[in-house]
Amino acid sequence: MANVKKLFSASMLLSGAEVFRKMVGLVSTLILVRLLVPEDFGIIAIALLVMGFFDALKQLGGGAYLMRSKTINDDMINTTWTISFISNVFTSSMLIIFSPLFVSYYGDDRLQNILYVCASMFIVSGLANPGIIHLKRAQNYVPITKVSIAGKVLAVIISVTLAFTLKNYWALIAGQFTMAIVASAGSYIIHSHRPKFTLVNFKAQWSFSSWLWLQSLMGYGKAQLDTIIVSSSFSSASLGSYHTIKYLSSFPVTYFIGPATQPLLVQLSEIRDNKSYFEQQFAVIMIALFLFAAPIVGFMIGNHLLITEVFLGGSWTEYSILFAVFSISLISSTLLGNTIQLLIIDGNTRMCFIIETFSFVAIYSALLLLSLDSIQAFAITKVAIEATLATLFSVVIIVKYFGWKTLLQIFFQFALISIIVVLASITNAVVPSTLPLLVEALLCGLLFLCVYLPLTYTMLIVMKKRSRVWKYLFNLFHKFMQTLQLRLGRNKPFVE
Repeated sequence: MANVKKLFSASMLLSGAEVFRKMVGLVSTLILVRLLVPEDFGIIAIALLVMGFFDALKQLGGGAYLMRSKTINDDMINTTWTISFISNVFTSSMLIIFSPLFVSYYGDDRLQNILYVCASMFIVSGLANPGIIHLKRAQNYVPITKVSIAGKVLAVIISVTLAFTLKNYWALIAGQFTMAIVASAGSYIIHSHRPKFTLVNFKAQWSFSSWLWLQSLMGYGKAQLDTIIVSSSFSSASLGSYHTIKYLSSFPVTYFIGPATQPLLVQLSEIRDNKSYFEQQFAVIMIALFLFAAPIVGFMIGNHLLITEVFLGGSWTEYSILFAVFSISLISSTLLGNTIQLLIIDGNTRMCFIIETFSFVAIYSALLLLSLDSIQAFAITKVAIEATLATLFSVVIIVKYFGWKTLLQIFFQFALISIIVVLASITNAVVPSTLPLLVEALLCGLLFLCVYLPLTYTMLIVMKKRSRVWKYLFNLFHKFMQTLQLRLGRNKPFVE
């Protein structure tokens, strides 16, 4: 239990830090939009889009190699750092060389100097201390989180200060550059390792990471190509709605589930030789993630119109179904993302690339060949194919490593949780629609939780007697509640 407790503690810390960073960013944005003009944000958005493509080029998977290794040494760490630094220098050079093409395409000369500065950020990032991998392997994310939050806060202070004085887009660039500098400099403060140039371990790392690099490129294309197709096939209003709602729907993955699953690779790698325990821990993690993700998806599907009106306004209600559709991606991406960890732990990165490539071809072949006459039909088709493929690949991977029995057990638990989510969603119908939108949304959320949480706890009590996994989750929940009560200063122990 100590292993999973450590995993969930690290997950909660990373998720909490990401939420804090987002809140700080939101506050800074609300200030900056009053000091800068929309064109300033537009030029930065273009620069970040270009950077995103080049960033995908340098994702070589060295971190994953070190995280899944049973033991690591300085040669392995320094080789990873050397490869990373070389790739950052190469990527930076390519961005500088091709920047005139982007300037010409977008027709904005201001983009030239911005891309030069962005290119230098790759160099700064490449200088970061690779020794922090020791902290990640030990699941000691406190120092890393402190550096991350410090960088975000300092970046906001500098951005807002320069926005008052310069009153242009360079205030935003300065904020981005500040975060890169703090992250790199801070990494040397929180760990004593000092990198050296070496390629001693290059062959072993490249044989593992080369397929992850290709997967990263394919994943970037899969994530971005749909927006390009929408921009050329539908109206600007449809494009704006599609892009905005897709972005908002991804928040649970970006700011909660994504950070929460970061420690997963090292946690499972440590116990992979103990097959029965490895199998149990994987099932615990999958069910725990579904317990968190399923109610979010259920609430978004059942209240997509209300969510759209609250966050985007009445003029967006025509596209509210997109919230329900994109929420399904939360489940499929969580399911496949975590089962693929099994392939990475096993060193089968080639299969990761094959899965990403097959998904890319299947999804975009269908979208390009089918005559979809509405943005809603486009989104439904894309998400339906994604979800089908994610389920199929997850089934194959789980059966490969654990067999049909474990697969059926996991999916049976998913079914039980889904029934509870449906019951909780149905109760939202009793909330009057005549209430103010914000009040209605809060009541729906409160009622949903008041049904979901007690039913889930009841299921924990019932199922703990019939399943090792549920007993494990039940004990973990009690440990968490006892720790929480102690920190809140309550002496009375938590009881059933």
